[in-house]
Amino acid sequence: MRSDNKRIGGNRRIIMQGRNKINNNNWSVYVDNVSKILTALIAAGGFVWGIIAFQYEQRTNETLEFRRKLWEKRLETYNKLSDVIGELIIKRSDQQAFDSLQNRFEFLYYSAMVVVEDSLVEQKMVSFLTAINDFKLRRKSEIHLKTKALQLMRDISTSLKKKQDLLYD
Repeated sequence: MRSDNKRIGGNRRIIMQGRNKINNNNWSVYVDNVSKILTALIAAGGFVWGIIAFQYEQRTNETLEFRRKLWEKRLETYNKLSDVIGELIIKRSDQQAFDSLQNRFEFLYYSAMVVVEDSLVEQKMVSFLTAINDFKLRRKSEIHLKTKALQLMRDISTSLKKKQDLLYD
């Protein structure tokens, strides 16, 4: 009987060792499966994060590109306007040239400037247009016309500098 007990005890040990192996195998399989799932989730999360970051960067670049193009258009329009203002002052004695330049000024005033000017420049444009008409009607002197031209040019310069600073906000 004792040998039977030994056998039974030995069999129990073998069974327990087998169970331990099964439990150890189950645990390693569980850990292996969980690590595979976590790896896949981390990879998917990284992929999704990459897409979100790309889209954000794309929007930022598009906004910056739009601002840059608008600033370039503003610069181009202000340069054209500056040339017309300078010619108006220089050719103030030549009535035919002055009238032609006034038409060019008014063309810019009612077209491209509407798109690019800010409120400060707009006010000075109105003031300068009034000064042109007053000069033509001899209500104001050429000094008044020159003063209004310089004020407008200074405000154009200020506007460009402000808008350039906003370009990279």
